[in-house]
Amino acid sequence: MSRRLALCAALVVAGGCATTAAPTDPDAEAPMDALVAGRMDATGLPPIADAMPLPPRDGGAPRVDAASPGGCVPGQPTGRLCEVCGDNGRPALADDDVNCPPLDCSALDAYVLVDDEGIAVCSKDVHRQPPQRCIALGSCHQAPNVTACGQPTRVEVERAAGPCQSFEGCVGATPGTATAAPVGTPCPGGVCAVGGVCDTNAVDRCGAFAGDAPVCGAGVHEADGDRYCQIAVDDGGSCIDACAARGTRCQRAWAAGEGACIVGADLGCGDAAPALVCRCAEPT
Repeated sequence: MSRRLALCAALVVAGGCATTAAPTDPDAEAPMDALVAGRMDATGLPPIADAMPLPPRDGGAPRVDAASPGGCVPGQPTGRLCEVCGDNGRPALADDDVNCPPLDCSALDAYVLVDDEGIAVCSKDVHRQPPQRCIALGSCHQAPNVTACGQPTRVEVERAAGPCQSFEGCVGATPGTATAAPVGTPCPGGVCAVGGVCDTNAVDRCGAFAGDAPVCGAGVHEADGDRYCQIAVDDGGSCIDACAARGTRCQRAWAAGEGACIVGADLGCGDAAPALVCRCAEPT
């Protein structure tokens, strides 16, 4: 009896054990002892069943155990779009598939002007190549985007030579062109002069002359060779008035641009405006 119970336990999947004698009907099922004998191997136990396709776990196609004959190799394409064999033998999303349409991630690249402690730097945000074109099993990205192309890496394209150099452009798809900063742009210890250099002597030379007006530069006036101080005023008067109030004469005048010392449109010395940049002869 104990032997029969052990065999029954091993053959539960077969539907149970028979305890009655074999029927005389030739069309009837064979006795359980005969079934057991036919399924026994040399160890006295039923043989292990061959590997078979496993039922799907999520409603997908039947899967095959990776270790079984004919099973997929983890990491290898399955032959279906954007699908590879996962470590557990189940379909997994591929990063890329040669059957997806081409994506040019450089279409997302862009120039950007940044300030690095007072120095202008023309940089570019660059996206990875090649992209990861698979979005889901059986589905590809159809156009470049940050999911396929990833977050950009910012790379330096060109750095200004000093605080008085900047860039034209360097935005979006437009590369940057190095150029001198506008005359009068503040720089460490001074103001930017002609040629994109930082004049650190202008404040020392013209500070007392300017009084409470910002010093925008100092140099030699091209018309007469006299030295000058350039200042910003916003009292609504003219540069003749501003220079005369400081005991000297006007050499040149501009409307103020984007910033107190940035020169805009040329004006006459006698023209009044809300904000001016005035070049006055340096007092002797």
